[in-house]
Amino acid sequence: MLIESSERMTIIKCAVVISEQLYKGETFVQFPNSETNKIVVQIKNDKDMNINLHIKVLVGTSFYGKDFQVFEFNKIIPKYCFYILLRDDILTQYKIYLKQGVSLKINQRLDRLLLWLESNFYIPFKELATFKSNNNSYDIRFLSLRTDKVLQIFMQDNKVK
Repeated sequence: MLIESSERMTIIKCAVVISEQLYKGETFVQFPNSETNKIVVQIKNDKDMNINLHIKVLVGTSFYGKDFQVFEFNKIIPKYCFYILLRDDILTQYKIYLKQGVSLKINQRLDRLLLWLESNFYIPFKELATFKSNNNSYDIRFLSLRTDKVLQIFMQDNKVK
């Protein structure tokens, strides 16, 4: 979901979202039903991949006026944005899914793996620090919004499970 808003004295006439990866015709246009300074555009990504959005928003002082200013900006949605971070209080109901897994060694420092998590899952680095245990390991779990399954990433030194 993409939410855009303007100042109180202005209204949004429409929002145009251009993305080759997201829309079949590459473009999606959203018009609000009435005068508003906020617009919501639903984004649904069927695959885990980075999405480059080019957004144009028409803003004016009156919904029925003829003069509007176009604001343009780009936004990159991270590859794994449809995974939410699970906290300990929510985690208990998903523990039954954590019976299978893969273990591997990666020739990267733990800091580099944390940076990868931060950029691809869109998690603030400070929040990742809360998952650090006493033995310098990280146990981070995510919930897929598409499948309702848990993804667990356990990292210690250069080992990932």
